[in-house]
Amino acid sequence: MVTIEPEWTSDFERLGHLTDDQIDLAVASILIAQSNYSELEGESELEALDSMASVLIDRIHESKDDSPLHTMNLLSGWLYEELQYKGNHDNYYDPRNSYINDIIDRRLGIPISLALVYIEVGKRAGIPLVGIGMPGHFLVGHLGISDHFIDPFHSGSIISRQEAIALFKRITANRQQWNESFLDPITNREFIIRMLRNLKAAHLKINDLSQTVKVLDMLVAINPAVIEERRDRGLIHYQLGNRAQALADLKFFSDSSDPSNKDKMVTKIIEALGA
Repeated sequence: MVTIEPEWTSDFERLGHLTDDQIDLAVASILIAQSNYSELEGESELEALDSMASVLIDRIHESKDDSPLHTMNLLSGWLYEELQYKGNHDNYYDPRNSYINDIIDRRLGIPISLALVYIEVGKRAGIPLVGIGMPGHFLVGHLGISDHFIDPFHSGSIISRQEAIALFKRITANRQQWNESFLDPITNREFIIRMLRNLKAAHLKINDLSQTVKVLDMLVAINPAVIEERRDRGLIHYQLGNRAQALADLKFFSDSSDPSNKDKMVTKIIEALGA
C-alpha cells in the first residue's frame, strides 16, 4: 500500500531548505496549522492580517508620525484594546493557542503566537518588527530601537529594557543568569522552531501522540541537525506501534550519538524491535 503524504508535509520540507530571509512567518504558520486542520487553505488568515494592517496604515498616515514608539503604540492599541487579542492565561497549554486560524478566530494565544500576529500585521504596515526570543517569555522588538519592546501576552504593553529584565527574573525566579543576548532578535527559522517546540509540548500534555508526531515531522524538516527530535519522534512512534518508523528514527539517533554516551533506553528499544 502506498501512503500519500498530505500536501503540507512536502511544503514544510521545502520551507526547511529556504534561506532565513525567504521564510515567511505567516505562510509557515499556515503550514503548521494545516497539519491539524487538513481543509485549511490559509487565504482567510492572510486576508485577516492584510485587513488589520490596512487599518493600521491609515492610522499611521493620519498621525503623521512613523517613529518606532508611536507606531508600536498604535499597533498595540489596535490589536489589544480594540480587537482584543489577548494572552490565554486560563489555558496556556491549549494547542489552539499555536494554530494561526484559531488565534485569529479566538483572538487568544501565547506570547510567541501573538507575537507572530503583531509582527505580520506590522510588516504589512511597513513597521520593521522582529521576534525577541527571551527565555521564558517571547517579546516583539523594533529594528529602529533597542530599548523598548512589546509584550503581546500582557495587554500588548510597551516595556523598557529594564522592565524586560525584571520580567525575565520574575519568570525564572532568578534560577537563570541574565544575558544581554536574550533581547537580541531571533531568526525566522528560530522563530518557527520555538513555535513548534511549544506546540509539541502542548500536544504531549494532552497525550495527543498522533498530532505530536506531525509536529515532530516539521521540527525534523526545519532543523534536521538536532538528533534529539528524531529520538523523540522515534519514541512516540514506538508508543503508537509504528515499529518501522520507530526503528528508523531511533537507529538514526543512536548511530549519530556519541558512542561513549549511548542512551540505554533507546538501545533497549532498538533491540526489542529486532535490530
